Amino acid sequence: MPIERLDTRVFPGLARYGQRYFAVSLGFVLGSVMLQGPGSLLYQTLARPADSPHETFYIVFPYVIIALGGLASNVFFGKFVLIGYITTG
Repeated sequence: MPIERLDTRVFPGLARYGQRYFAVSLGFVLGSVMLQGPGSLLYQTLARPADSPHETFYIVFPYVIIALGGLASNVFFGKFVLIGYITTG
């Protein structure tokens, strides 16, 4: 049995919505890290010492900008957006 068929049988919708599942799960992880605050080990791992007064901003801002860029790519490039995702990662 090909792997593509196995993925869609075991995890229905993974082939079509896998990127969304990943983005939402990453959002939940970042949200929980932000709620735990600077005392969390993962928060300290994500925040660089050079970002000292504004650690939360430098964790959340890149995530939000990447999410907005992905949404804008979907809106403006339609079915060609896959080429951009493959090219840029």
